[in-house]
Amino acid sequence: MELINCPSCGEKTIRARYCVYCGAKLDYQMPVIESEESEKILEDEDIHPIQLDDFFHLCDLLFSGEITLEVFLSTFDESFMAFRRARAKKLAIVEEKLRRLEKLIESEEKLNVKKKLGIISDREYIMEVVPITREIKSLKAGLKPYVESMKEFYDDEMLKRIEEYTERLEQFDTSGEDVFLKKRFESVKKYFRNLCEALKKEKDLLVRAGLLSQG
Repeated sequence: MELINCPSCGEKTIRARYCVYCGAKLDYQMPVIESEESEKILEDEDIHPIQLDDFFHLCDLLFSGEITLEVFLSTFDESFMAFRRARAKKLAIVEEKLRRLEKLIESEEKLNVKKKLGIISDREYIMEVVPITREIKSLKAGLKPYVESMKEFYDDEMLKRIEEYTERLEQFDTSGEDVFLKKRFESVKKYFRNLCEALKKEKDLLVRAGLLSQG
């Protein structure tokens, strides 16, 4: 497995689209993965809410002073590498689909507005919206395994907890800590900031696409 230094956090990470430590996007083109292999990764890669529950508990131990920052970081690196790798692999497969789906939904919404305002005729609307609807349907079918594997992470309560613990990590005082530990801690905070923002954005898009219900 090839390792590279992340230009954002400086940690050694697997060569992929995203750093497994801070979640930053890396300048790397993933090799093309056949559809059957993609579906297997989306379905089989382990990524479960219980892994985040363990992370929240680890944070509580840090906040209460029961463990040191060094112990927190070493435990985090050992315990959550599988979660971060699985998330990075899944995202590498569906990223282009999500981006394309977002553009198509925006185009469909604009067409609906134009039709309601009488800017385009019914015939023009049908001519333009049919191929868009067809492609959206195809993309939604391809994204279903990903959504199924991630749906518990889109739960409002889970998103609130991720946001809450990310904010508490931001407020944690590291003034007396070693410079190296501070740098590693910054990468953890950055990873969860990025994760929280990405999950919220994904959820909003998937709700608009009808792949998720609100809540």
